[in-house]
Amino acid sequence: MFKKNAAVRHRDRRQTTRGAEPKWFDRLAALLVAGVVVVGFGNAAFSNDDAHTNPLPLPIAKADASPKAIAHVVRVLKARTGATAVAWSPDGKLLAGMGGLQQRITLWDPRTGEKRWEGVGDTVSGYALAFSNDGRFVLASASSSKPEDQHATLTLWDVATGTIAGHVEGPFPNEGRIGNYARHMAVDRENGLMAVIAYDSAGRPAGIYDMHDWKLLGTVGVGRDIPQAVAFAADGRLAIGTDTGRIEIYDARTRLIQRTIEADGRTAFSLAFSPDSTLIASGSSDKIRIWRISDGKPTRSFEGAFSGVMGVAWSPDSRYIASASFDRTIRLWPITTNEPGQVVATAFEAAWSVAFSPDGALLAGAASDGVFVVKMK
Repeated sequence: MFKKNAAVRHRDRRQTTRGAEPKWFDRLAALLVAGVVVVGFGNAAFSNDDAHTNPLPLPIAKADASPKAIAHVVRVLKARTGATAVAWSPDGKLLAGMGGLQQRITLWDPRTGEKRWEGVGDTVSGYALAFSNDGRFVLASASSSKPEDQHATLTLWDVATGTIAGHVEGPFPNEGRIGNYARHMAVDRENGLMAVIAYDSAGRPAGIYDMHDWKLLGTVGVGRDIPQAVAFAADGRLAIGTDTGRIEIYDARTRLIQRTIEADGRTAFSLAFSPDSTLIASGSSDKIRIWRISDGKPTRSFEGAFSGVMGVAWSPDSRYIASASFDRTIRLWPITTNEPGQVVATAFEAAWSVAFSPDGALLAGAASDGVFVVKMK
C-alpha cells in the first residue's frame, strides 16, 4: 500500500548533497568515482548451445580484428558515487541513476546531459530502480530509517521536485527495514504490475504489486532457492532467476507457475525477455544464455571474458542484447546475424546494469564512472 508522507504536504524532505561524501560503496558498489572512459571492442564469441533444438544453428564466431562499430558513447553522466542501477522514463526523455552507500538518486536529461536533481537516502543501497507508469515518480529501494517507514520496500521520488512523496509497504509486515527494502524489481507497464525481490535469502518469495494503488497482490516463491533476478515479458509473464541458475516462469496475474528452466547451477544474476516474449536471456558468472520459453531449451550462448554478467537488456527491435559485467565492460551482442559481440564502453571498476530507451535509439549503462549513454547505429 502507498503511504503518503509529510513531503506531499509541501514539505521538502530531500537531503542536501553538500558535506562529506562517502568513500566507499556497499557490498556490490565498493568503488571509487573515476573519470576514465575507454571505448573499444572485446574478444567475444557466441555459440549454439542446442544444435538439435535450434532450427538455424549458428557457428561459433571469433571477434573481428576491426569489426564495424554498431554503437558509440555520446556522453558519460557523472554520478558522485557511481551508479549500480539505471532506468528510463516511459517517454524516454529522462534517465535516472542510483548508487552509493547513501543510495544517491540522480535524474538527468540524457540528450543534453543536464542534471535535473539529486536526492540522498539514508540506508544501504539496493538495485531496484524504475519509473512509475505515469512518469510522475522514480521508484527506488526504500530510503528511510524513520520508525513509521520501517516496513517500506520502495521510496517514491517526485520527478518534478526531487522530493520524497511516499513509500510502498513491503511484503513482510512482521519484519523491519532489512527484511523489506527492495533489492531488485521489474515493472510490467502494459498490465500495471510490479515485482519486488525484497530479501534475497533462501526460500523468500517475491512480491507482486498493483502499480495503480501500490497494493500487494500476493507473492510467488522459488522453493529453497535464493531469488536473484526478476523480469516481466511483454505478454505479462514473470520470470525469477535464482542462485542455482533456475528460472521460474509465472503468470503474474494468477501467480501460477508455467515453466521451470533448469540451468547449469550458475547464479542467474540478470534476466531479460525478448520483445516478442518467446525467449529469455540470463546472465551468469561466465556467459549469457538464451532460452526458449515454449520448451525451456537453450538456443544460443554468448561468451566473453566475463566475471559476472550483472545486467542484460534486449533492444526493442530485437536485434541486440546488451550486457553489463563485473569485468568492467558494457557490450552489445547481435542476435540476428553471425557478427561477434562488441565492447561499446569500459568502466574504471565495474558495470552493473543496462537499459535501452523506449525507442531503442539509446542504451544506458550504470557503472563505477557514472552512467554511459550509448547511441545505437
